[in-house]
Amino acid sequence: MSDIPQRAVDGQEPLSPPDPVMAQRYLDHVGEVTDRRNGAVDRRAQAWLQIANAVATAIYLLVFSFVMRSDATVEAQALVFVFLIWAQIVVGITQRHGMQRKLGRAQWPLIVGGIVLLVATVVFLLLNGFVPGFPVIGMFVPSAIALLALGGYGLWLLRRASADPLPSRLPRVRLDRGAQVGTILVGTGLGVIVALMGAPAGVLRSALLLIVILGVVVWMFATNSAFGLPAIGEAWRWPHLVAFALGAAILVGVVLPGSPLTSPSVVPPLLGLGILAAFVGASLVPGYVHRG
Repeated sequence: MSDIPQRAVDGQEPLSPPDPVMAQRYLDHVGEVTDRRNGAVDRRAQAWLQIANAVATAIYLLVFSFVMRSDATVEAQALVFVFLIWAQIVVGITQRHGMQRKLGRAQWPLIVGGIVLLVATVVFLLLNGFVPGFPVIGMFVPSAIALLALGGYGLWLLRRASADPLPSRLPRVRLDRGAQVGTILVGTGLGVIVALMGAPAGVLRSALLLIVILGVVVWMFATNSAFGLPAIGEAWRWPHLVAFALGAAILVGVVLPGSPLTSPSVVPPLLGLGILAAFVGASLVPGYVHRG
C-alpha cells in the first residue's frame, strides 16, 4: 500500500484503507470494469464519426469560401444553418455510443493545437472574402487544414480502437413521436431554405431566411428535450443521415454562385419539396432508442 496519505473531502474524515484481502478483490474486478466500459463505449464509432466530421467540415469550408468570394451574404447564412444542425446531430450520435468528452491534462495539447488551426482557418477565410485579388488557391487552405487535422485525428483514434471488441448491436425501434416530429422539422427547415434560394434576391428573402435561422437557434435551447436536436441525432440511423446528406448536398448545389439549380426559379421550390418528402419518409424508418 502507498504511504501517501489520502486526501479527504472537506469536512469529512478520511476513509480507512482496505485490508489486503479487500484490496485484492478490487484488483480482481478491474478487468470486469474495463470490459463493461468497452462494451458501453464504441471507440470505433467515435473514430469514424470524427473522420466523417472532418470531411463534412472540409466541404463546408470550401463552399463557404466560394460563397464569401462572391459576396453572397444570404447564401452564407444558409450554410450556417445546415452546419448548426449537423453540429447538434453529431452531439446526439456521440451520446448514443456512450462517449463523453472530458477535458484533462492529456487533452490540452490537442486543444491548443485545435485553437491554432481554428485561428489559421478564420484568417484564410477573412483574407479570401475581404482581400481583393487574394489567390484562388487560398480558398482550399481552410478545407485542407480541417481535413488533415480532424481527419488525421480520426485515423489516430481508429488505430487506437482497432483491438477493441465489437460492440453489441443496438435494438432498432420505431422513432418516438419527438424524434419523428423533429426529423420532419429538420427536413422542413432544409426544404424552406432551398426553396428561398429561388426567390429574387432582396430584403424579403434575407428576412425570411433570418427567421428560419433564428428558429433553429431557439430550437437549440431545447437541447435536453425529446424534440432537441441531440435527441434526434441519438435516434437516427443511416437512412436518416442519408436524407440529411442529400438535403445538405442539394442546399450546397443551390447556394453555389452561378448554380444551374436556381434556374428557372421554380426549381428550388421543387427541390425543397423533394427534401421534405425525403425526411417525411425517413421519419417512418426505424431508428435507435433514445436513452436520454
